[in-house]
Amino acid sequence: MKTMYLMRLELYCTLQVLMVLCSKVAVDSIGTEPESAKANEYLIKKWEQWFYLNDINKDGEMSLDDLNLFERKFYKGHNNVKNAQQEKIKGTLERRWRRVMLDNRASISLCDFIGMFKERYESDKQAFTKMITEVESTHVKAIDSNGDNFISIEEFVADMDSIGRMDMANNEKFFFSFPDINGRIPVEVSLAGLVRFLTEDDQTKPDSMKTFLDSDIK
Repeated sequence: MKTMYLMRLELYCTLQVLMVLCSKVAVDSIGTEPESAKANEYLIKKWEQWFYLNDINKDGEMSLDDLNLFERKFYKGHNNVKNAQQEKIKGTLERRWRRVMLDNRASISLCDFIGMFKERYESDKQAFTKMITEVESTHVKAIDSNGDNFISIEEFVADMDSIGRMDMANNEKFFFSFPDINGRIPVEVSLAGLVRFLTEDDQTKPDSMKTFLDSDIK
């Protein structure tokens, strides 16, 4: 009788352990599921502003022509960049443009761009945010041409000039809307601002870039 009781107790304990393990697997699997989301009007409007910001030749499309124009202006503004570093930056910027902004096409219309971003965001918000963070991190590091992990006003203005934004007063106003240290913005702060602009759908949260573009793009 005692042996039967011990066998039942052992079986019960085994079942409890299995239930805990199964529960853990279930919870872990939930954590790895894509985080679906719905792109709201506020976020879509920011993507539209991003499109127009990077349609540098203002022909109604983002294209490799805009990339080439951006590169020429970028290197002219960052004339302290050495040849070896320039080649590295060139590869970085081209991957950013081709992979994220053009979706490996020669050109893309506003409608297709919004559709492409919307599909990526809504199918997996976490993956979308991770992709934006990675590619914009490479862009911010390119802007920081002296590699000191800060963006100076001179580096920032050179980047703004690369996309045809040459209003110095407005550029400086935008620059100093970010928290700075002795007049320089930490690269992490600049990156966070870009990621917030491209991924945050809560319009109650402050967004310096959105505020800047609202006042500047008509």
